[in-house]
Amino acid sequence: MQRRTFIQAGAGLAVGPILGGCSDDQKSISNSPSSRTGYQPKAARLQSLVEKMVSFGPRLTGSDSHKRFIDYLEQEFQALGLSTQRDPYFLTLWEAQRKALSLKTSNGDIDIPVDAYYPRSGPTGEEGVTGPLVYVGAPLQYLSLDLTDVASQQAMLSSLLTQLPSTISGLLASLGSGGVKDAIAIVELPLLPAVAGIFYPFLTYKNDDDFSINPLTDYKRAWLTSLATMAPIVETMKAAGAKGVIFAFDSSAENTAGQYLPFLSGPSEIPALIVNRDTSNQLRALAGKAEATLTLTASVRENVQTDTLVAILPGVSDENIIVNTHTDGQNAFEENGAVACLEVARHYASLPLSMRPRTLVFSLVTGHMAPHMPQANGFIESHPDIMAKATAAVTLEHLGAREWLDDATGYHATGRPEIAALFHSTTPIGLAAIQSMRATKLQRLLLCRPIGVIFFGVGAPFHLAGIPCLAYITGPHYLLAIEPDDGMARFDAVRMEEEMDLALDMLHRIETIPALLLKAGDSAVLGALPLPAL
Repeated sequence: MQRRTFIQAGAGLAVGPILGGCSDDQKSISNSPSSRTGYQPKAARLQSLVEKMVSFGPRLTGSDSHKRFIDYLEQEFQALGLSTQRDPYFLTLWEAQRKALSLKTSNGDIDIPVDAYYPRSGPTGEEGVTGPLVYVGAPLQYLSLDLTDVASQQAMLSSLLTQLPSTISGLLASLGSGGVKDAIAIVELPLLPAVAGIFYPFLTYKNDDDFSINPLTDYKRAWLTSLATMAPIVETMKAAGAKGVIFAFDSSAENTAGQYLPFLSGPSEIPALIVNRDTSNQLRALAGKAEATLTLTASVRENVQTDTLVAILPGVSDENIIVNTHTDGQNAFEENGAVACLEVARHYASLPLSMRPRTLVFSLVTGHMAPHMPQANGFIESHPDIMAKATAAVTLEHLGAREWLDDATGYHATGRPEIAALFHSTTPIGLAAIQSMRATKLQRLLLCRPIGVIFFGVGAPFHLAGIPCLAYITGPHYLLAIEPDDGMARFDAVRMEEEMDLALDMLHRIETIPALLLKAGDSAVLGALPLPAL
């Protein structure tokens, strides 16, 4: 397999005529000339913009910080000459205030450090909830999952969803009389041992000159475990009468701190907290011997408005390309796609109208960090006129990420960029992505077809609507963590500059491809998503 390899099996793309039948060794591909004209996003500017973004604080959906960030973005788009409008939505805003855990033991009272809280759980009063500390176990270890079996990822997901409730019920039954009724329950949550091989059955092309990615490369990530596991566990504990839940992550204290997981969970009537593996060991030793008081206070406001921001830059044609992301997030990565959209707009606004063949529509949706919000589906429903003239959509999320692993040597940087995935609809839009990957040579990048029923990224609804899509995304351990420095120590502005180079190159290639050709093939192969797209 060559280094930047096009994997033809199942790709459904006629590669030869467009790539000219040339291998990497025979012929290189240059950047799209238009992408090198006009304003170019550079690392220093991107660093400054991301610092500005995090200066607003964590931008959780509907929060005051989130609103101020959206106001700032709108002002910046308008200063570039774009027209803007807002689509309002409403939610119940839950904001954590204080989290605490204490134990009363025969040797005295102990204050236990808490790393994170389960969003929208509880809340409790200032006095907390008190009950015996009961160890439930680690339900995931009893599931028959094999994340190294790269041929059956969809079956693995289905198995996870169907087996988990019965497995938890079995653990509760093993506790005997009383179970977790009126107790504070400890549930261990090992991180799913995912590997990069989960992408390989769907791989179309790969940039990895140093061969740093193979099917068994570690892709164990904190957020990945939370997607389908935490909510069912909390609901089962509630049904069993527990007063509260302590999730014990199998991760280091540094990695566990501030994790905003599960980020799309609905309200839970019982409170839940998150601790790391070392704290878990301490709690497990005291289970059955201590009384625990769990405190999670929060403010709850009803009917809070939060806006999707739409900005439009006219082109020669009223055919449009939608550049998409979301605005809510916790840190320097969630969601710096809004900064990327602003820089795409700055680049295109610096070009004369004659060099903008299609109108650009920037869709910066709200609702990614809250349950039951329409996100991109809301944009689609609110703008049928835009959708009718859409030729393609490009989603940008989580740029400038460095790889950190949490393993036997601790939580540490590897010195490499985080693995990035670029999902593509199975139409000729995938060819533009391949050409851009060959031209920009952005490393540690996997070009993937939809993974079974999953098209990752907030752009998935555009794909479902039949719009040819490209969706760039990374998923580091710290993606959803609220950290004291907002994750800036892990942010790589040079990597983001390289990612912006790729994004602009793709957009300039797409804008020259006729709409009918872009839509040739099957651009809507998904059914209903069983998990929230990240």
